[in-house]
Formats: sequence, C-alpha cells, structure tokens
Amino acid sequence: MIEQAYRDYAAELFAYAQKYVEANTAEDVVQKAFLDLMQCKEKVLKIRAFLYYRVIMNIFDNTKMQNNFNRMLQEVPLHRSEMPDERMIYAETLAGIKETITTLPEKNRRAVEAIIFNDSTYEEAAEECAISVDAVKASLKRAKSVLRGQMVE
Repeated sequence: MIEQAYRDYAAELFAYAQKYVEANTAEDVVQKAFLDLMQCKEKVLKIRAFLYYRVIMNIFDNTKMQNNFNRMLQEVPLHRSEMPDERMIYAETLAGIKETITTLPEKNRRAVEAIIFNDSTYEEAAEECAISVDAVKASLKRAKSVLRGQMVE
C-alpha cells in the first residue's frame, strides 16, 4: 500500500510542495507525509487526501506560513483526470477542517479562523479576539492536533 501510494503521489506532492518551499524542504515534507502514513496506515481511508493534508501541515509547521495557508488549501490540484471523487476529497477535507474549527471555544475559534482563512497575523488575531498571542498560538496548535486526529479516523 505505501509503495503504491509513493509511486502514485510522490511526484505530484513534491511539485505541489515546491510551490511554497525550496526543493530540499519540499522533499523533507513529502517524506514526512509518507512516514505519517506508515504510522497510521490502518486508519487512513483516503490516502491522497491524507497525504496532501500532511504535506500542507508539514509546510505550515516548518515555515510558519500562516499567511499562505488558505491559498494552499484552495490550490490543492485535482487529479489530471478530474475524477468527481477527487473534487469530493478536496471538498470533504476543507469541510472537515471548517467543522473541526467550529468545535473550539468561540474566542479560540475566531482566532483560528482569522489566521487560517483571513490571513491575519498572530498579533492581529489576538487583538481582534481580545486574547493573548500565546492563546492564539495555543488555539492553533489545539486545532491542528484535532485535525490530525480526524484525518486518521
């Protein structure tokens, strides 16, 4: 399963990652995505969606690119054949992210939405939500943790 997934998706994941980071970092984040897949392969239902999600999260973790996060989600490429199920995977992934964010307490949810969907800085989100920058960072970390858990269910 892992070997086939690597043959099917590694090149496109690498090309996607290179849009946002240098080649050596792109290679690292793609490799980490496959390592994550190996660790929880029994729980993953949609391999391609999982791998794209992990590449996005790895880029986000490695480069602190919160201003480009929303653009990255919107640009997840569809399979060249543009199969309807590929569009569904993207829509389900984005819907899952939004649904997870709604489970956070209101101030935390607003802070995470400001960063992820409105490209706000930590400071702007903290000011808007009347919470500290550390609370914003903790909220984002908590949301990412919940998202990771949901991606393997």
